[in-house]
Parts: sequence; C-alpha cells; structure tokens
Amino acid sequence: MSRVALSADIDSQFPKEPVYGFGIVSLAIISYTDNGGAETGQYGFAVMAVYPDSPMARAGLGRGTIINQVDGQWITAGNLNTVYSKLLAPNGAATLSVADNQGGFGVSEHKLTAELIYENPVLYRDVLEYGEHKIGYLVYASFDAAFDGELLDALQAFKDAGINDLILDLRLNGGGYVMSSRMLASCIAGARCEGQVFQYYRYNDARMEYPEMTAAETGQAYDESKERFYEEFIYGDYRGADLRGYALDLPRLYVIVSSGTLRRAKPLSMLCGESDSKWCWSGRRPTAKMWGWRVSIWRMERTNTSSCRSLSRDITPGSKRWTRTVLRRML
Repeated sequence: MSRVALSADIDSQFPKEPVYGFGIVSLAIISYTDNGGAETGQYGFAVMAVYPDSPMARAGLGRGTIINQVDGQWITAGNLNTVYSKLLAPNGAATLSVADNQGGFGVSEHKLTAELIYENPVLYRDVLEYGEHKIGYLVYASFDAAFDGELLDALQAFKDAGINDLILDLRLNGGGYVMSSRMLASCIAGARCEGQVFQYYRYNDARMEYPEMTAAETGQAYDESKERFYEEFIYGDYRGADLRGYALDLPRLYVIVSSGTLRRAKPLSMLCGESDSKWCWSGRRPTAKMWGWRVSIWRMERTNTSSCRSLSRDITPGSKRWTRTVLRRML
C-alpha cells in the first residue's frame, strides 16, 4: 500500500477532529513573589509549546512566552481557572487580548481569535549535523493514532537523512494509544525487535478465567507460563504499511522526559517495551538495556539558558559530554 493510502486508512479509522483553540499545547502556572519571597497574589502562565500555524504561532508567541494579562485583566487566584480554560479550551471562535512579558524585556499585547485547528502531536522535527554525525530530534506530544501518518512522515525523513542517533522529546506527552507507541518503538529499533515481546497485559479476573475467549476478542496471544497476554513489536505490516521501510535500526535512543510524562501515562514504558524490563536509575539519567537496544532517559524539570552552548569540535559523538551538550541545545 502506498504512503498516501496509509494516511487515508488511518484517517478513516481514527478521524482527525478539529477543535477551536489558540494553538497552545500546554501551560505552566507561575506564582509571583516580592523581594522578600512573599506571594504577591499575581499569577502568570508560561507557554510550554504551541501548534505550528496556529493563532499563537502566527502572532510570534511560543515556548517561553509568559502571559500576565488576558482581556486587560491581571491573572489572580480569583480568575486563574477561568483564564486557564479560556486559553486552552475557548468557547468557539472566541477573541481575547493577551499581554505577555518576554523574559522581562517589556510587555506586548496581542489580539488572538480562536479557530479550528488540528492538534498534530508531531510538534517539531529536525536533523542536526555535527561533521558526519546526524542526530534526529522529535518533539512528540501524544500517542494519537489519528496522526500516525504524520509520525511516519517524520520517521521517513529521519531515515532518508541517515541519522545515527535520535532524541525523542516526550516532556509534553501524556500518553495515548498503545498501538502508536508500539509502531514508533518498532520503527526506532528496526530488525532487532522482530519476534520480541513489546508488552504484556493482564485483564480482570473474569476475562483472565477464559484466555481463549479473551485472546479472540483482543487479538493478543496468551503466554501460559506467565499467565499474561502479550503483543510483539511490529516488524512488518501495520494496517497496510510495511514498517520495515521506516525502520531506523538505531542501537540507542535518547529520551527527554518531565515528571508529568511519567506521572500522567507512563508512555516511556510503552515505548521501551514490556514492563518486566529492568531499569537502572542513576541520578537524572535512568537507562534500560533490552535486546541490545539501549535507551537513555533524561529527566528535565527546569532549564538554565545560561548553560546552553555550542558543540565543541573536540567532543566525540556518542560520548557523555557530547550527549549532554546536544541535549542542552534541545531545551
């Protein structure tokens, strides 16, 4: 099946549904304090990301924008929830005025009108080149099966570019369809995942009592020794698409997460495979080793822009120093 036909097939099963919005992916609440550390009662919202070609993006507002006023009103404890809802889920084609403070360098006002947008979770992709080393960078906000076609487009672009490493940014990802995470993991690992278990499942007692019936309902195989159902990685057909054509065959994967990534839906455990895999936590970099595929995970709660710097030429690609430096440039 052609790539175009794959998109049509996905859209028919999981239709993309436009929603009214300004294009804000996520907001973080900011509480202001005075010089003595006491709260002033004033709040703000830090924009974590915006959807491309949205009202926010066209206004030049994006990650790092601080919103202090909406419709001429300062944000306080009294209107915090109302303003939050207005920004993330406006009522139809609502119009509001936003005052933002870009890093303390003055306040500017923007008039925004909500419009129907498609919330494509593939927020950003790029290929960074350092000499002969090519690094793919993907910001993925949700395992949304309706946009699997866009995800495959990104993976195809990485494959065509011949990347050596991939940095997967899941800081804004709250989970979603297991089938999408299974497809993504299969494409990243490639041939080494063939025939390997992706994830085990245990259902309620009533369903576990009749494994043959449950297997027929779910389409999952049953492992009698573990008394669990399971799915394997997909190294082949995925609803009409041959994932072997998208396989990156990468020996390692770098993942950036936040506390919200793990707390909301644990998409990393879905991506990395079956939950019995051993994890070794070391500082802020947990690592997992499975089937010869190394996954390194960076947990980033905050960033220090002063620590960002260009890649030094004497850093060997793949080294710890190289990896830390590249990740800083992603934040």
